[in-house]
Amino acid sequence: MLIIDSIQSSHSGNYSCKISNRFGYDTFTTELLVEGPPNWIEQPKDIKSHHGETIIVNCKVSGHPKPRIQWRRLSGSSWINFVSEGTRIKNIELENDKLIITNVSRSDNGRFGCSAINGIEPNLWSEFEISIEGSPNWISKPVDVKSTLGDSLTIQCSASGYPKPIIQWKKFQGSWINLSSNGTTNENVQQSSEKLILSNASRDTGGRYGCSVANGIRPDL
Repeated sequence: MLIIDSIQSSHSGNYSCKISNRFGYDTFTTELLVEGPPNWIEQPKDIKSHHGETIIVNCKVSGHPKPRIQWRRLSGSSWINFVSEGTRIKNIELENDKLIITNVSRSDNGRFGCSAINGIEPNLWSEFEISIEGSPNWISKPVDVKSTLGDSLTIQCSASGYPKPIIQWKKFQGSWINLSSNGTTNENVQQSSEKLILSNASRDTGGRYGCSVANGIRPDL
């Protein structure tokens, strides 16, 4: 006699018994199917990747009947279902319990989730974040400007990238000197993350200015 205490769906499988004596032996095999809710084998986790790479996310579960995996993506405040297993849209492919995203780009950033359902509660649900890191790219480069005494000037310097790039304003005074990073260098010079504002221009205001852009992923700008 075989006794299984606290039986679970993981106990499902083929069981065999064997009897023997000095004249020989015989065996008998039977299949045990234990219905039970889904259980995690491998839960998806947050992923960081880089442009052009391939991402594979696993959502592996056990349970009987076999759970159905559904992938979703958060759009605004709503979760949108992906297409059914075995199909492909653009660079996203669903393969059994895998989500495969090829040639990733910033458009693949976002919050995703997978559910596992087999008709026996509780169902499983897990959310994870995909972050595509990329080096800075110019949105707006600074350009040469001319002004007259007493005018105000605004110089722009903006770039995209993930993580969000940090912009450092500089002025050339024999060598490149960083302007103050606390938002103000003096009463006539103010800076924000993407703008350098020079007010009440004087002859001392003139010179060569620049901005550097970095987010920890090279090349910097």
